[in-house]
Amino acid sequence: MDEYDEFEDYCPECEGAGVIFDCQDEDGCVDPERGCYLCELECPICK
Repeated sequence: MDEYDEFEDYCPECEGAGVIFDCQDEDGCVDPERGCYLCELECPICK
């Protein structure tokens, strides 16, 4: 796993977006392939 550098915009978990998507149910998610606002979580590494 890549190391996280807080001075760069790159995070190995979210790739710098600041959020990750945790879709639990494909039927309940608006966009299960890319993630949606219902499944959005703050990135645990770079928050």
